[in-house]
Amino acid sequence: MTMGRFKMAGLALVFSLVGCTHMRSVSTTSIPAQRDKPVEAEAYRLIFFLMNFNNDYVHSLPRDLAKQCPNGRVEGVLTKHEDIIYFPLIAQAIRVTATGYCQTGAAQ
Repeated sequence: MTMGRFKMAGLALVFSLVGCTHMRSVSTTSIPAQRDKPVEAEAYRLIFFLMNFNNDYVHSLPRDLAKQCPNGRVEGVLTKHEDIIYFPLIAQAIRVTATGYCQTGAAQ
């Protein structure tokens, strides 16, 4: 193998092992005036070969937020959907993060 081909093969290997993150979407609801009790929940799924047959992992987000605010309601919810590529076409992950504010007492 010539030195030029060796360098090209090494460069191709390096670029194939580079990962990155893409923010797919962000959404929010009305943000309350009282923001002293923040709550956060996260769902994460590792996917191989771009095959994701089940999105049930995100169903836990509302329950996790509600558990952190047992005597009130969660308002001002911000959700973020991120695609994380570890190895292109081989391994990637999806992370969905939800943050909000617990509203209790007379403000309900």
